[in-house]
Amino acid sequence: MQSLEASLQDVKRVLVYVCDQSDGKQEYRHKLFGLWFQRHNAGRFVRHVVAAANGLYASVIYSKNNPFTSELEDSLPELTNKINQ
Repeated sequence: MQSLEASLQDVKRVLVYVCDQSDGKQEYRHKLFGLWFQRHNAGRFVRHVVAAANGLYASVIYSKNNPFTSELEDSLPELTNKINQ
């Protein structure tokens, strides 16, 4: 969680990550990260899954204090559609 906190120290930052697909274990990585995030988040960050199909697993994470939260959330459906095309 320290690495995530350091990456998002500036509350305006947004982290997008894609699970590595090179060995076919991307779904397991996605599930494991989701469990880890739930256990250690303590309510400081928001995570939205933007792709979870066709072998692609990606999420967006940002601070709950991000001043652009509503803009981010409004853009998520479009981002999800583009990724899943």
